[in-house]
Amino acid sequence: MTSLIYPDWPQPDNIGACSTLRTGGVSLPPYDSP
Repeated sequence: MTSLIYPDWPQPDNIGACSTLRTGGVSLPPYDSP
């Protein structure tokens, strides 16, 4: 399951943003996450 973080600041209705967490990712060291 992908967790998303949504910013809580004012923006126009036609603009959106979110960020993903690295947990459960597939990056190799040194960029991996526990």
